[in-house]
Amino acid sequence: MKEKLKFKPYVICIVGESGSGKTTLSRIFDELGVKAICSYTTRRMRDGEANNVDHIFVSQDEFNELKLNYEDPMVAYTNYGGFEYCTTLSQFEAHDGCCYVVDEPGVNYMHKHFSDVLNIVPVYVFAGDKVLERGVTEERIARDRTRNKSLDIGIKYTIGNFGSIEDLKNNAKIVLELINTSMFA
Repeated sequence: MKEKLKFKPYVICIVGESGSGKTTLSRIFDELGVKAICSYTTRRMRDGEANNVDHIFVSQDEFNELKLNYEDPMVAYTNYGGFEYCTTLSQFEAHDGCCYVVDEPGVNYMHKHFSDVLNIVPVYVFAGDKVLERGVTEERIARDRTRNKSLDIGIKYTIGNFGSIEDLKNNAKIVLELINTSMFA
């Protein structure tokens, strides 16, 4: 079961539509010292993805075992596109601050069940029409139109991803500074 942690780590929850740059932003935060947490998923690996880098790819049976592990409970859970995704509490406990790519229902789940042990900081990244240039499939764009985008705790920070990777890095640094200032000032 959940235990109150001595220190309440923060989790930057990166949300946004397909192709907006969520994974890229998580890697930038990771380079800046904010550990990127991989979710477990039953989804198949896409071209260019790596296990334990992009996600932890597991079978449905392995995922079902995670659901039943009450000593290391699921912190975020969502079913998106017919596939299950989750993280466990131990993944977050190991860090003072970390980031996690998650959808809005996953953030809501975290907030509802774990806000007593984690500071949840939603960051929305968007790219507008740039997603089409990034090769996002029509299927994924259509799925994004129907997904639940509401957040129980609202968006704390927003990052536009319209320019270069350097622009995104600079925006990430600014947001991280704002987060650290608000948390530790």
